[in-house]
Amino acid sequence: MSFPRTLAPAIAATLLCASVPALAAVAYDETTSGDLSNVRTAPTVITFVLGDNDVLGSTGWITDDDAYRDYATFVIPENAILTGVWVLPGTSGAEGGDIFFGLQAGSTVTVNPVTYAGQDALLGWNHFSDNAIGTSLIGGALPLAAGAYSFWIQDYNEEEAPYGLRFTLESTVPVPEPETYALMGVGLLLLGMAANRGRRNARAG
Repeated sequence: MSFPRTLAPAIAATLLCASVPALAAVAYDETTSGDLSNVRTAPTVITFVLGDNDVLGSTGWITDDDAYRDYATFVIPENAILTGVWVLPGTSGAEGGDIFFGLQAGSTVTVNPVTYAGQDALLGWNHFSDNAIGTSLIGGALPLAAGAYSFWIQDYNEEEAPYGLRFTLESTVPVPEPETYALMGVGLLLLGMAANRGRRNARAG
């Protein structure tokens, strides 16, 4: 059986990609992509990928009851789970206060942010500030399976409150152990040797 030489680089590249973990990425930054939506029925769509997805923005009392709220929605893809919502350095509640974070299933926020009517729809919520940097919010609600989710962030104080949140998505597909890669490599080597032997025998005959 002939072993195509062009197949080996492709297999090697596939093995390399499978063994390299996803890197942290900025999924949304208000300073470059504009303010997140202030409308809970039309949240900003943010695309998350496997690994760490950073959302950077600011909230606080700006002009009216809606202008200071940030609403966003995202999808956890199939074969993935959300395992953490981490508070990043640079987060600081306005006037020494706390920032509110709430998360619910679905592509919109149905909870009324003024009266909190319908708050049973929340999967989890928390208040956070610079004293929460390095910790994960709503730990009791995690991990979350594939599907659409939405969140809102707000700070009732008058000054601007910067925040950074890192949403960590992990694959639910088992990653082969190093021993598996070694066995696959040996198998490819044996196939290559057999192919070379076959070509030599064919030329000799």
